[in-house]
Amino acid sequence: MKDILSKILFVILAIVVLICAFIGLCAVNPDIAKPLKDIAANIASSKKNTEDEATDDSSTELSIELLEEKPDEESEIENEPETAHPYNYDLTYDDYVNDWDNTVIDDDIANDSDYTEFVDAFLNPTDDEDSFFPEDSSHMLDPQPEIVDIEDEDQAQEIINSVDYGETGEGLEFDELFYPYYHMLNDRCKALYRQLYANALAQNKKFAPINANTTDKEVESAFCCLLDDHPELFWVDISYYFQYDYQGNVIEFDFDFYKNFPDIPASREKFESTAKELASGAEGLGSDYEKELYIHDLIVDKLYYQFNSLDQSAYSSVVQNYTVCAGYARCFQYLMQLLNVPTYNCHGWGGRERHAWNIIKLDDGYHNVDCTWDDSLSNYDYFNLSDAENDSHRRMDFSVYLPKCVSSDYKPDSVTIVSRNGVDYTVYEELIRIVTEGRRNGFTNQQKEDFAALDEILTASGTYEIFGYYLMDLDGDGVDELLFGSNSRDGEGDSIIYDIFAVDNGKLVYVADGWGRNRYYLCDNGMIANEGSNGASSSIWEYYTYTNKHLEFVEGVIFEDGQQLYYQTDPDNGVGVDIDDAAMSKVIDKYHYSKIKFTPFTQ
Repeated sequence: MKDILSKILFVILAIVVLICAFIGLCAVNPDIAKPLKDIAANIASSKKNTEDEATDDSSTELSIELLEEKPDEESEIENEPETAHPYNYDLTYDDYVNDWDNTVIDDDIANDSDYTEFVDAFLNPTDDEDSFFPEDSSHMLDPQPEIVDIEDEDQAQEIINSVDYGETGEGLEFDELFYPYYHMLNDRCKALYRQLYANALAQNKKFAPINANTTDKEVESAFCCLLDDHPELFWVDISYYFQYDYQGNVIEFDFDFYKNFPDIPASREKFESTAKELASGAEGLGSDYEKELYIHDLIVDKLYYQFNSLDQSAYSSVVQNYTVCAGYARCFQYLMQLLNVPTYNCHGWGGRERHAWNIIKLDDGYHNVDCTWDDSLSNYDYFNLSDAENDSHRRMDFSVYLPKCVSSDYKPDSVTIVSRNGVDYTVYEELIRIVTEGRRNGFTNQQKEDFAALDEILTASGTYEIFGYYLMDLDGDGVDELLFGSNSRDGEGDSIIYDIFAVDNGKLVYVADGWGRNRYYLCDNGMIANEGSNGASSSIWEYYTYTNKHLEFVEGVIFEDGQQLYYQTDPDNGVGVDIDDAAMSKVIDKYHYSKIKFTPFTQ
């Protein structure tokens, strides 16, 4: 036995010695290992092909499932940033101050004492560490260039000879009431602004500046003012590129267009049609204030604060629903200007970082409006403020030359629902007022009796949920329904509807009555789901369409006695037919619940 073990150990030792020798030879002469590498590569390639075939099959199945679930997903929108140059998120306030140069400003404006206080506040800020700012409320970025210095004279001349002006923009005019940033610039920068505008519309990415001896500051200023005046140029990225020669003159400018838009004309058509549709609800309103309130509330209701690849573009807020302060401000600016109400994109410092908001002109003067912060706080704290009232915001850069803002009486002190198509929503306003005051100060015994059906809304503590209201036209008849419901404080879970109301000739119609164990949900397809239970052994999942001020049953599933499942399409005809778990899941999985941005009764 010992002899056998000795022989085995000897063989193992010999193999180890041979391997070590082979490794040593490979180190001296790598070509020795090439045949073995080729064999290993062939094996790996064969294995990879097999895996790829399996992966392709599973990917095909997954892709089909996703297409079936989300047929309307836009292929042109990516989740990750698609910028030609990376953004710089680390600029400090001092960086902006040090970079400021007012030599590009029109002399009359630069010397106007009306703007002195804003210029001083920008260049010599006071400490505002004790100020209150909403969370996740500021994420506005300045245009950011990539600059290339061409020091070789021959190379610079070659660039000059190869690049023309593109579109010059000669003859273009911009109304000062709607395009104030253009009129802040001196004549040389105005010429560059017109050229940039014309080439952006023509989708010319590369051209030479129209002025001789153009400086980088002139290019930067014209580009910044262009984007501030024109949110409709949504495909123009805030990053851009230019080259200047050995004498410091810019000889080539290059736009960056967002890669998210492979077909810009088609995207423009979608952007413009969507914007017109959004603004159309305010077209028949009597005053600019009513239009302002309608668009403000539409934006606050529509948008969610979230970073994405287009969050500096108006496309993220007009066509899409996810953006940051820059998108909120550009959306409000563009929709109000479609309604012929002068509205400007104002930017500066807020929330201890760069921030964007708006200035609007009404018949009583100019006012500050911050849809982003109103959305964060679910109120009107930043609606139609004077500059003094808006002291948590500080104008910067060219925005210091926007008009002064005064206080306004045009503020929704209480709930005001703007009427569309002549509908009287007074009963909604009164009900919201009663519930708001009751949840804040307590309900009277008479109110508890009168509104006993509003059980959950009247009695729930709100420790884990935020209760509120939401207006929505459920059936597309032009008349809004009123929903009472809640969202969890942590933002997780589905939005629950407890009560649905309609209005009929000025009278309140109670459509649906929910409570803790009988909850309603808004489905992505516009239907209403109802989940109910009277204990662990009995539950229902029912699905309705809403029409003519009532819910009409479509289908449902019943779980009864802790063991039996039934499917029904006619609730008046018994419990329905027997089904199994798979069939139940197939019904329930068809319906996906939507998030609802309830306006809180109280914070």
